[in-house]
Amino acid sequence: MPALAQSPQSKSLAEQEHEIRRMEVAAARRSSAAFTSYVMRDEAGRPLKMAPFHRDWHLLLAHCEQLIIEGSAEIGKSVQLIAWCAWKIGIDPTIRIVIVSKNRDKAAQLLSALVKVMHSPQYREVFPERSVQGWNVHTLRVNGWDGRNPTVQAYQFKAPITGNRVDIVIFDDILDSMNTRTEDQRVEYFNFYKNTYISRLTYRGQVVFVSNSWHPRDLMHRLKSEPGWTYRRYPIWWPGSDGGMVSLWPEQWPIARIEKVRSKFADDQRYFQRVYECIAIDDSASVWEQSWIDAAEREGKGLRMVRSLVEAQGEFFRAITLGVDLATCRPASRRKTDESVFTVNGRRPDGKKRLLCIEHGRFHGPQLVDKIRDLYKRFSGVPWVETNGAQKYIYDFCTAPDPYGVVNPIPVRSFETTASNKYDPRFGVEALGTEMACGIQVFPHVPPGDPYHAAYQHLIKDMKSYDPGKHAGDFLMSHWIGNEGLRLGHGGATVVPGLHAAAR
Repeated sequence: MPALAQSPQSKSLAEQEHEIRRMEVAAARRSSAAFTSYVMRDEAGRPLKMAPFHRDWHLLLAHCEQLIIEGSAEIGKSVQLIAWCAWKIGIDPTIRIVIVSKNRDKAAQLLSALVKVMHSPQYREVFPERSVQGWNVHTLRVNGWDGRNPTVQAYQFKAPITGNRVDIVIFDDILDSMNTRTEDQRVEYFNFYKNTYISRLTYRGQVVFVSNSWHPRDLMHRLKSEPGWTYRRYPIWWPGSDGGMVSLWPEQWPIARIEKVRSKFADDQRYFQRVYECIAIDDSASVWEQSWIDAAEREGKGLRMVRSLVEAQGEFFRAITLGVDLATCRPASRRKTDESVFTVNGRRPDGKKRLLCIEHGRFHGPQLVDKIRDLYKRFSGVPWVETNGAQKYIYDFCTAPDPYGVVNPIPVRSFETTASNKYDPRFGVEALGTEMACGIQVFPHVPPGDPYHAAYQHLIKDMKSYDPGKHAGDFLMSHWIGNEGLRLGHGGATVVPGLHAAAR
């Protein structure tokens, strides 16, 4: 007679554990979701816990040739993609995958994470026949590769791709505020995608695009409007039937944490809306509103521009900066005037930023240094000067030893203007408008006849004519540089009591 099958009760604990493990390994070979649960580890080295929406992603990845996942930050998008790639390679070593990231460093990090997974004991248990034959910061080859096209390539978006054929292209968070800023940039990214990646896809080609929201006409949203794409959106929360907030991932993102993170971006909710709530925003539609200026002027009711620190009687500041926009260092495309602009700002104990003084004029060589030294003497505010080259020029003069020992050095700081910091939704030029609307910026009353009236009107004009696609005006740039100096620190001394400006 054939032997009867053993009942679970007759098996030893070790045998039962072995049987469970064998079933888990078999499931991991069949399903990328089961593979992720079995192989992947969290930061503490524990098996990765997947949320229901993660399993939805793996189902989509299994059935969609063109897939867009628009998802909040910090919900495990990259981890799931790395696990899926490792599983695909285990199933088919001839596959050719390209991972595209925002920059070279991020791409290298993703490839390194993939290699780490493939070297793990759990991966070798699921796919013992698969091994890494060679890899560097940009490419990975496994046993069974076709000898010409690497198994995996990881590059930044505009980098050249090795080989001619690609089976899977993954775009992992390639968009940001800088590369979606202008229509020219958005069109350039779309054309590069069409000309570089699509032509290399094989008959079994698959494209996966994972991103935050940035602009309604960025690359992701352009692709979304084309036929053939499957699109899913995963904001960090959504309104419940009772009007309350429902978290996408309660274990990792309880409502209290969502509210805490949102409060950090109270000065500019647009960043939170884009990165966490998956809301695309067109910044060019957000002009500098008069109501923002009115709010800043209401905060400064009763205050005046001051010629020096001693005129600000009754006002106290934790830091003071001098933002310097040099005419001699502007690119030709932004040289609207030959005047250099100097803006003095102070940060009060309540966190609000008070506009103290704006001066401008044509200065060259030693005259420019004398002007900065004069303002430093009057306000004790650290000068922040645009561009490293200008800073070096100013530094050489301002810190030169005085043979008579009368003049002390000035702690000039450099400020490099880049597209990244200028357009940063939290700290860029437009963030000043948000601060004004929120009552953080304090503008004094500058009536006609006031010696600072013309300069103040220049600043207001620069704000009202601000176009995100063009260069900011000189007075607005000077004001922004000074405000960035307050944020970055090194703002100088605390104010001392003196004659109030209204009594001058």
